[in-house]
Amino acid sequence: MALRLDAEFNKTEFKRTRSLAAKALSYHENENEAEDIFDFFDSVGLFVKLGALGDEIAHSYFFHWINLYWHAGKQHIGFKQKEASELWKDFESLYRKLCAIEKRKNQDSEDLKMPAERLRDQLQDEIDLLK
Repeated sequence: MALRLDAEFNKTEFKRTRSLAAKALSYHENENEAEDIFDFFDSVGLFVKLGALGDEIAHSYFFHWINLYWHAGKQHIGFKQKEASELWKDFESLYRKLCAIEKRKNQDSEDLKMPAERLRDQLQDEIDLLK
């Protein structure tokens, strides 16, 4: 399961989606461009919740990006959840679960702190995927 999800996440087409999403979130314009990314991580969260994918494996494969896109998109997510309260709830639950794993592994994790400059740099890395 993890290998299939990882392959999907790293396909050229999905890298384009990631790049557009990161650009939208970085500039706070057309943030609906990020919704396919949120949907992807919502599906990963559902797989973890149902036991089809272990949380440690999800952490190992996806924590960096889940953390990045949650931080970058949480305002948009919150806005959309006002209209549909269950939207991306498995993504949210996954984010919290993987943060707990990250904290257990490294209490001083820079990813958990996510200062604005780090967020900008990581979003730029995603924007640059297609260069």
